[in-house]
Amino acid sequence: QLNIPATRPASVVWQAVAYHYQISVPSGSLWSFLRTIVFYFAYAAVFLFAGGYVFKEVLAVWFADTYQMGRDLRLLVGSFVFFNTL
Repeated sequence: QLNIPATRPASVVWQAVAYHYQISVPSGSLWSFLRTIVFYFAYAAVFLFAGGYVFKEVLAVWFADTYQMGRDLRLLVGSFVFFNTL
């Protein structure tokens, strides 16, 4: 004889949504909260700036090398992919 109490049926999806969207209690002070927000945006800005710079430099080298080697099809496909990502 198993001792299993009667339970009401529940949706797994609803339980997951209720768990992930529950109200959280903020920890720390207002000052630490604001510092976290400023750090997040500064970190994202530095990442995007550095990524954009490296991307520009690498692409300039890649386009020049591909053009000098005479690989026209690779240059066309690379240009197409590059301009589609803009």
